[in-house]
Amino acid sequence: METNNETVDSQKTGALPHLECMDKIWKIPLVEMAWNQSAEMYGKVKGAHEVFNWTLSTAEAAVLKAIEQAAPIAKKLEQPIHAVDQTLCKGIEIVEEKLPLVKEPPSHVSSLK
Repeated sequence: METNNETVDSQKTGALPHLECMDKIWKIPLVEMAWNQSAEMYGKVKGAHEVFNWTLSTAEAAVLKAIEQAAPIAKKLEQPIHAVDQTLCKGIEIVEEKLPLVKEPPSHVSSLK
């Protein structure tokens, strides 16, 4: 489920070029698991004390502002960014091809001995 902050974030970052390589990276089970665990811990830390909440919320706002400011530059560099993105996608495919274990769930990998 998407929260209000995620909706605002996706609207502001929508001006940036879409990176297919990031879609591929997010589909790697270990990356997804690490992200989910990190996000959960981040939420716990942020909610632990009002000072943490204020500090992290301020940092989030600063990052969103930086993204907003960088969007016009990223738009002008869209073609070179796309070329790099395609190269990264090919690299990810090579890694997945040569190391099929990368596509396995972490629980399956850890059970192999």
